[in-house]
Amino acid sequence: DHRQNTVQMHRLVQRDLIEQMNAQEQATMRHAAHQLLAHADPRTPERVTSWPRYSSLLTHVQASNAVECDDPWTRRLVLNEVWFLRARGDHAAALALGERAAEVWRERLGKDHEEVLAVDQQIARALLEQGDDRERSYTMQVELVERYRRVLGEAHEDTLQAQSFLAIHHRNRGNFNQAREMDQRVYETSLREFGADDPATLLAAHNYAVSLRLAGDAVKARELDHDTWQRRIETLGEDHILTLSTRNSFLLDLQETGKYEQALEGYEQLAEEVREQLGEKHPLTAQVSRNLCVTRRKKGDHKGAHALSSQLVSLAAELFGESSRQYLLAAVSHANDL
Repeated sequence: DHRQNTVQMHRLVQRDLIEQMNAQEQATMRHAAHQLLAHADPRTPERVTSWPRYSSLLTHVQASNAVECDDPWTRRLVLNEVWFLRARGDHAAALALGERAAEVWRERLGKDHEEVLAVDQQIARALLEQGDDRERSYTMQVELVERYRRVLGEAHEDTLQAQSFLAIHHRNRGNFNQAREMDQRVYETSLREFGADDPATLLAAHNYAVSLRLAGDAVKARELDHDTWQRRIETLGEDHILTLSTRNSFLLDLQETGKYEQALEGYEQLAEEVREQLGEKHPLTAQVSRNLCVTRRKKGDHKGAHALSSQLVSLAAELFGESSRQYLLAAVSHANDL
């Protein structure tokens, strides 16, 4: 394929070549394939521009059974593929690959190996985002915090992030003050250990702002979100999915503090951008659209809010299912527009 600068081999030719090799030769060639795949890893699974590469590599990762490879760089590629699938919103595929990797690695490396911890963290996050088994996700996250503390120490970046993810569960359970206290500790420790512009600190700042808003301090959340958004633009880029997520949070802060005109203008622009970059069916696109519905309604544009929320309810049912939290939030928003 001259356009893609790739070579494709017919499956029958592949099979014939494989059958001509003995077991040792097959293992050697498979390992060489894994090394080639690992070398092609962009190592940026959350960056939208890397998604076509990860999508292309995924087929080969699965076909070559890369989860069985003992090379650390190949395991990192598998982890990044799981992360990519989560970032793209394909939680079922992320769970399938993650669960398979966890099964193999846990047996070979032990449950407290850093890469086993990392893939278990991806599984817990995918379960939470998918919404089908939040109780299992919560149980895993509680255990992960303790495992990270035991293996890496209290102030390690991964330990702090695990606590940040546990705070999300506290928020979902309505324990807003508990979540705020945990997120504040994580943010202050990250700030002290890594500095204000480190991606780990920016993640902690983003999550702390969410907890501040839900605990009733939307003004402080707005100030922190604006600072985090600007820092993420500088460190990650304006179109990075994490930057877009913090921008969404900042606009929600504007709405919560009564600045509806600014929030509406910002949401109209952001909704257009995420649809173009991520597609209509991405979870962040759905979230931004729901927030735009609310802002339109609060600005008095009931017709525009109703038109958008009608589409959103159908989309949420298709993406998440009618028993999901995302669907219920979309349905409540639509009911308010009727």
